[in-house]
Amino acid sequence: MIVVADTTPLNYLVLMQRVVLLKRLYGRVIIPHAVHHEMLAIGAPTKVQRWATELPDWVEIVSAIRTDVTLPQRLGAGECEAICVALTIHADVVLMDDLPGRLAAEERGLFVSGTLAVLLQASRAGLLNFEEALTELKGLRFRVSDQVAETMRALAKGPSVE
Repeated sequence: MIVVADTTPLNYLVLMQRVVLLKRLYGRVIIPHAVHHEMLAIGAPTKVQRWATELPDWVEIVSAIRTDVTLPQRLGAGECEAICVALTIHADVVLMDDLPGRLAAEERGLFVSGTLAVLLQASRAGLLNFEEALTELKGLRFRVSDQVAETMRALAKGPSVE
């Protein structure tokens, strides 16, 4: 499975000390240079900067070979490069949380997943307790509607899908 990650899901998973879930679920993750740069930026949380300084061997940094000039101007550099890289390498999934980026990726035929979906998948694989992870994520000021949270809780209680 080819997975390209944007900054936000990586940041949350690093802050939760659950970023290794990506390796367990996907094997390897590709990040564009812009995402790596955002994770190393002065304003990024110290834990994120530290993680990005010494990336594990299952994370690969790639350059966006081509750009999509039709992407909305309001998208960040990480989102733009994640979409462009995903299109170039025919990624199976793009990990992205921010709605404008998700919509732009979906408009281009990409399958988009986010931090909540990673936690749900990990929960269904028996790697974590979804409710505890959701509480921790919300404690990091992750915004999720009550309706989405309830839907995800119900899915987490469903049968395991391994």
